[in-house]
Amino acid sequence: MRPILFSFLIAVHAILPAAPHGEEDPKALARQVVAEINWARQHPESAAAELKVWLPLFEGGRYLAFPGETRLRTEEGPAAVEEAIAFLEKQKPLEPLTWSPSLAKAAEELVRDQSARGGVGHGGSDGSTPESRMDHHARPLGEFGEVATYGSFGQPPAARRAVLALIVDDGVKSRGHRALLFKPGFALAGGAWGPHPRFERVVVVDLAEQVSR
Repeated sequence: MRPILFSFLIAVHAILPAAPHGEEDPKALARQVVAEINWARQHPESAAAELKVWLPLFEGGRYLAFPGETRLRTEEGPAAVEEAIAFLEKQKPLEPLTWSPSLAKAAEELVRDQSARGGVGHGGSDGSTPESRMDHHARPLGEFGEVATYGSFGQPPAARRAVLALIVDDGVKSRGHRALLFKPGFALAGGAWGPHPRFERVVVVDLAEQVSR
């Protein structure tokens, strides 16, 4: 059986009112997410510097208050951000990921489902899994993985915010999202971005060493 790597994160734990998404371009934002993953892989020291800006924004220990936005309740407070900074400062630059249309289709399948039904996690309402969706659209060879994150990601939303949330991996003891984003063997990625009825937005990225289509 092929190795399967995937992880799950709710980046925002407060349920927020739905924001208008009419002017968002989900396909462009999905591309930007993968571009920001490549920025972090190639320039981990820059990602560390970006996260250092977050530290003074914590209020009351666990609340992250970006200027002009509803503050977000985290599980670990600044400790998770500090740990991510330490990781990034030691991380060696990696090769960028190439956009995969077939992996993007697999990610889009989950985003469509959760946008309509409000689900979270990696299981589709039809019983699909990361493995079954990627097998259907891409047929990955070797290791593969899926990350998902939920939140507002700013107003207007910023793909970099979503990627940094995955790197911090607040509340995820294994830091599984971070491990997937910085896995040296991965060469391909495809993402999807969409509205979410409970957490404003959902972002899913599927990654793989190779795909057969």
